[in-house]
Amino acid sequence: MITFKDQSLLINNEKIYPFGAEIHYFRVPKDQWRQSIMKAKEAGMNMISTYIPWSFHEYKERAYDFNGETKSERDLITFLTLIKEANMYCLVRPGPYNMAELVDHGIPTWLLDSYPEIIARDISGLHHETRVVSYNHPLYLEKVRLWYKQVNRVISDFLEGAPVIAYQLDNEVGMFHWVTEKGDFSSVVWNFFKTFAKDCLTSKAYNNLISSTLGNKYEDISTVMENSEIELAYQKFMRHYFYNYLLTLQRMAIEDGINVPFVVNIHGFHEIDVLGSGTMYPIGLSQLLKVSELENTMLAGDYYIGNIHYDNYTDIVLANAFTSSIQAKHQPLFSAEFQGGKAKDVPRLQPTTFDLTTKLCISNGMNAVNYYMFQSGINSKEYGLLGERHEWQAPVKLNGETRSQYETISKIGHTIETFQEELLQTKPYHDLTIGFYPDYYGINYKGNKKLSIFESFQKQSDQYLYKGMVKGLKYNNINFNAINVQREERLDPNQIPILWMFSLKRMAKSVQEKLLNYVERGGQLFLYPQIPEEDLIGQPCTVLKQAFIIRKVKETKSFVELDDIQSIECDKVEHYSSKSDVFCKTDQGYACGLSQNYGKGKMLILGAHMQLNFNYKKDVFRKVAVLMGVQPRLEVTDDVDSALRVIDKDAYFIHLHNFDHYDKYPEIIVDDVVVYQQGNIKVPALKGLMLPINITLDNQIKIISSTVEIISNNVEKGQKVLTADRKLVEEFMVIELSYGEIVEQHGVNIQKKNGQYFVTLAETFNDTSKIILQQCSPHKSE
Repeated sequence: MITFKDQSLLINNEKIYPFGAEIHYFRVPKDQWRQSIMKAKEAGMNMISTYIPWSFHEYKERAYDFNGETKSERDLITFLTLIKEANMYCLVRPGPYNMAELVDHGIPTWLLDSYPEIIARDISGLHHETRVVSYNHPLYLEKVRLWYKQVNRVISDFLEGAPVIAYQLDNEVGMFHWVTEKGDFSSVVWNFFKTFAKDCLTSKAYNNLISSTLGNKYEDISTVMENSEIELAYQKFMRHYFYNYLLTLQRMAIEDGINVPFVVNIHGFHEIDVLGSGTMYPIGLSQLLKVSELENTMLAGDYYIGNIHYDNYTDIVLANAFTSSIQAKHQPLFSAEFQGGKAKDVPRLQPTTFDLTTKLCISNGMNAVNYYMFQSGINSKEYGLLGERHEWQAPVKLNGETRSQYETISKIGHTIETFQEELLQTKPYHDLTIGFYPDYYGINYKGNKKLSIFESFQKQSDQYLYKGMVKGLKYNNINFNAINVQREERLDPNQIPILWMFSLKRMAKSVQEKLLNYVERGGQLFLYPQIPEEDLIGQPCTVLKQAFIIRKVKETKSFVELDDIQSIECDKVEHYSSKSDVFCKTDQGYACGLSQNYGKGKMLILGAHMQLNFNYKKDVFRKVAVLMGVQPRLEVTDDVDSALRVIDKDAYFIHLHNFDHYDKYPEIIVDDVVVYQQGNIKVPALKGLMLPINITLDNQIKIISSTVEIISNNVEKGQKVLTADRKLVEEFMVIELSYGEIVEQHGVNIQKKNGQYFVTLAETFNDTSKIILQQCSPHKSE
């Protein structure tokens, strides 16, 4: 039985950490399949993931090939058999959509050419420029049903961990609407929308909606969509529309005997230049918000950050927090497409990026990773959107040779193998919670020439949430999770003692009331950078302003001062009049930061629109955190990012990440106690570390502390061998054994005191050291 529980995937009630490699059998010559699978296994992978392209296997209508009769690479049955023989797991991704640089994105071209009525229509009534279908069109679903019956007949022979453990429904649903900013206004969708909107619009807006027509009068729809109330209703409707589509696919699969967890992946990362960005990722989360309600279904992010850097790594941290806030409570945080390469060769991805991004996500609680891609391939001429080549800067080339990131990923894979059981016992430690408000991210369906309110929301989120508040927290090593403020009926101060809320001029009445109730019951609330004054469609709504007796006098561009920090540059500042305590003022003496007790709790509002574009602004957010009662459990010097994954108060992993181009030697403090003095730990340039504290392996080896990463735990010639990945001339470990003893050898010096082994790893010709444990009968060492 395969399920998920306690943020982990379970197979027969045993927790596993899926560490996957995307290998497309249809792009790799069949005689290389076994070699490709084993190359992944040698890197510490335990899962192979692959698309199963509809267009490739139903090469013409009602003509299917899954055993290689027409083309050897169509032999899906043999590929799944090889995965099973390698004792590995498999994530299957049978569409209908794949994207994956395939012509028509994996949908058969014959389907779109023969049945054009299924293609979505934009606001002008033209076929959508991407040729995306109207997902719930009856004819399209009829064709999908035939495809699913055929492909699921094959998949069903490989279920229950032999090897298929998860089944993805479609791929990046809603992505085409996002990238083009064009929704679907076909007659199918529009009629569904009219039915949906009856219960969520005022009479006047609904009458305008139902009077709109189709055919040659698409201008009627364009005019209707200029109404903010209707626009907002359309955003919410599309969440239901996508949910119904994926629910239909899930029911088809279940009817065909698919009984493993389902996966729905989420798009949203985008390129800036040589760096990637996640500032638009919440748009994908907003689109698929309702999908989290599907039973036995895991949401999974697609993370493409490009080369990781100090200036963009916080985008991943917030993506992890926001994804966790909307996904099913017990599912693992999962990236079904974790960047393992890139379709183009620009920018060139560095091996250090794979080290940092993976370890950063693990530190945030990610318990399942799938590298996309893992092996390069070659397209059949008629199927490749970018031609025959599909290199993807992948860790493994088509000929089996490896690129530099292969070794980097291998070390991580073997580290996860070593600590899988222990790592899955942990949970990330958070100092506070950030509120995620999905309705701020409904930009992608705007259907008129007016500036969408959602475009304004997203722009301000980019500037003041991502480039302001989040950087202000993480640069101070203040770790956070997130809560979906729209889903929760009530926000419990016992579960969320401190809540930081990115708030704009508009906020729904229901959310304002929920935040007020949270403070009244004892919550500590921080609002930034505006106090809400209207609901989402622009009607006056001042629930919070009235409760805290705040009057906004004006809004100007000015400098502010907070405590002893003078001349703080801001894009704009709200000036307040209130009897509340003032903790931040403009350079002209106007209040812009207020603190007030309310009920059993307290609220702070900082009306300074501020990006963290100067280093001194770190101190601004640190001081606000102190005012909110935030006390980081983990403190690390030298601008090293850090996090904890904890089992209990005394057993945890310390995660350290250096996003700069020079080595660092930080002091590390946990619970006000110095765990490592400055100079004892080296965090190399552009690298991450995962250090165990009081972690027990195999019920035999308790690692009390370590300055070095353990990257394997194997048995060699009857002796247990730990391999340490050294960074300094000398590294240190403190170990307790329940039985056996550590063998002295060249480069490994041992002192034993009070039942503990103090191990010094001295400089050798290699950058790894082996600690050999002599096997004895299991009894307590004396």
